[in-house]
Amino acid sequence: MASPFAVVEVTDSLVLASSAWRMSDAGPLGETVSAPYRFVVDQIAAGVVPKSFTSNLLEGRTLSVQDDHVVKWSAAPIYGGGSDTTFYNLLVLPGYDTIPLCAEEGSG
Repeated sequence: MASPFAVVEVTDSLVLASSAWRMSDAGPLGETVSAPYRFVVDQIAAGVVPKSFTSNLLEGRTLSVQDDHVVKWSAAPIYGGGSDTTFYNLLVLPGYDTIPLCAEEGSG
């Protein structure tokens, strides 16, 4: 009969591995976080960066690897929130023309 502790060991290993993968630059989540960050870094290098959360933290500074990682992962939710709102306003809301009217009138 197999030991029940073997399952715990395998589960713990998978949890640790998945946590490390999620917070790394590998995989889909890492790419989602890295792409906008790289865009800002490229704009800074080209000298055409507008003011933003990320550019304010990066421009004119040399960051440690850990600080760079913190900036990248701190900016990701801001980027994600902006893209979510843009998607909703451009693609979803136009299909429901009564929503803005209800919001203006204060009714539900």
